Amino acid sequence: MPIRIGTRSSNLAMWQARTVASALNEAGIETEIVQFKSMGDRSLGGNLSATVGQFIHLIDQKLNQGLIDIAVHSSKDVPTTPNDAIANLAYMERDATNDLILFKRQNDDASLYDVLDSEASMSLSSLLDRIEHGSTFGTVSGRRQSLLLSRRPDLIPLSVRGHVETRIERLIEGRVDALILAEAGIRRLRTTGLLDEQNEHLTACRISSEDWPTAPGQGTVCIHCKTERFEELSELRSILNHPQTEADVTRERSILDMSVDG
Repeated sequence: MPIRIGTRSSNLAMWQARTVASALNEAGIETEIVQFKSMGDRSLGGNLSATVGQFIHLIDQKLNQGLIDIAVHSSKDVPTTPNDAIANLAYMERDATNDLILFKRQNDDASLYDVLDSEASMSLSSLLDRIEHGSTFGTVSGRRQSLLLSRRPDLIPLSVRGHVETRIERLIEGRVDALILAEAGIRRLRTTGLLDEQNEHLTACRISSEDWPTAPGQGTVCIHCKTERFEELSELRSILNHPQTEADVTRERSILDMSVDG
């Protein structure tokens, strides 16, 4: 029987699931990807951050029902409050942890891909100097909103919803002046070619990690299983888990959990 890999149906989520499947296939393990639409995908209004973990709950529910063997998630979407029936089987090696602020490209701006190919980052102060008074910025993250508004209360946050590609289209259409997204997701979508047409219309600034703490687990793909099957699936863990990433993300999530409790 193949290992059934549960995932959301977005292009980015499918990239993550295929990466897990590829690693297992290379180790001689047969896989099957099973797609679901999560509440986060179907929800069209309101504040996405108001329901932490809504991107993962449906997939983990399918896991509990025995319809899939493992579930693949973006680690930053996973709540720190544990579900005793679900265990984290593995963390794959981490990708970029920075956030990017995307703008419509003008004049001699570097293209989005040129920014991704560079290692340059900007201080938050320098970046904010570029944003005009009263500009709108798109993000559904309460953390990102708070960080920006603490420095620039004149800015107007907008909940630009949908898949990453949809949010980028909203920026190109002029419905928002700037867009904040995780660099890791942009990098992954780039490999699929889905952003090739938008590339020339976009530029971006990488925010210095010293000025801008990102979400615990950002840039990491995690794999869930039923707690009762953790030992049974230990071979998968040995293939997929990256120990240093696991140690780093576990520490980050612990710090967040302590700050919430405190």
